[in-house]
Amino acid sequence: MIKIKVNYALIYDLPKEEIELAAGSIEELKELLASRLKNPFSIAVNGQIATDNQLLKDGDEVFVFPYLSGG
Repeated sequence: MIKIKVNYALIYDLPKEEIELAAGSIEELKELLASRLKNPFSIAVNGQIATDNQLLKDGDEVFVFPYLSGG
């Protein structure tokens, strides 16, 4: 099991939390968070934009923010 710290952008109005999960990928974390966050979102890990196949490590700090798109 690993513990990660999760911070949410203000728009979500959710408190910071610590989540315990079996070692997993960003994609698995997104599936876990999707039930709480209705709109598409992105994740940064330790200050870097994360890819879905990136693996999480114990102590990682995650920031969840609205999906950004360019145009």
